[in-house]
Amino acid sequence: MDDKEIIPLEAYLAKIRAAAAARQDTDFKIIARTDSNAMMGFDEAIHRVNAALAAGADIAFVEAPKTEEELAAVCQRVNGPCLFNLVLRGKTPPVAVDGLKDLGFAVAIMPDVIWREMLMRAEAVLADLGQGKLPSQTEGLLVSEMFERVGSKEWDQIRNAFVEPAQAAE
Repeated sequence: MDDKEIIPLEAYLAKIRAAAAARQDTDFKIIARTDSNAMMGFDEAIHRVNAALAAGADIAFVEAPKTEEELAAVCQRVNGPCLFNLVLRGKTPPVAVDGLKDLGFAVAIMPDVIWREMLMRAEAVLADLGQGKLPSQTEGLLVSEMFERVGSKEWDQIRNAFVEPAQAAE
């Protein structure tokens, strides 16, 4: 996105310090994201995430390195673990998934990859439906399988754990 609004550094760090102070579980990780590379440059982005790590963040996230040089420099210049957000056709030059570990990234997220494919498939199905064509009725997931994919068995166990014996018989 090109219309980034960057808050002042001290306000950014105050948010990180507040999150760190409120943390109640050591498994809860604070990711210090900065979009400042787009508006203020790479050096400022590195400065901000390093300051955030010093203020209590656990993971640095420099959004959208613009060149291969910036991409390679993130983990070299950040004083802690780094997260990479893989966005297809985004601002960052293409990178192989297995290459991210070689660059030093500790975490990679890829929500864009799945969301993009889901959206394109949904649009194709909707276009077919608009022409009166249904997807295959003999292939794909059953309704029960779709519900299982989103945890229906686990939710049934939780729900049934609180049912009174008399209600269960009804």
